[in-house]
Amino acid sequence: MGCKNLWLANEIRDAMNDILARYDVPSTVYEQDVDIDAACVCLADKALARAEAAEAEVEGLRPWAMLGHAVVSDWPDIEEVDGFELEALAEKHGVLYRAPGGYDPERHHDYFSIELEPGEEWFEMIEPPHAALRNGEAGDG
Repeated sequence: MGCKNLWLANEIRDAMNDILARYDVPSTVYEQDVDIDAACVCLADKALARAEAAEAEVEGLRPWAMLGHAVVSDWPDIEEVDGFELEALAEKHGVLYRAPGGYDPERHHDYFSIELEPGEEWFEMIEPPHAALRNGEAGDG
């Protein structure tokens, strides 16, 4: 597979050489014969991987954005959203989903001590995208 844009590959190589020279990297490091096609393919592969990761991150944000829009769409006419309404909206927009097989005491914690029986309806929440969390950390934020 070859690079179709050798001009761009040369521009990238020149820019890299300028950066290396600016930081006093010995010329033997950057004044070597470079396989432009291979460098271009490598850079294109890395750019494609980053684009695919960004696209996946955006898709992961979509349900959260739709839920947020639904919650605030009637603001300021409403003063608060009750928990049942929020749960329904979260399920509608894909933030919550019904756990296959329902409640499983081995996997789920009954935080409100409502004494669920195995198999009863139970909801799970999708993982929030890490880019949307403060400092990129999962948890209470």
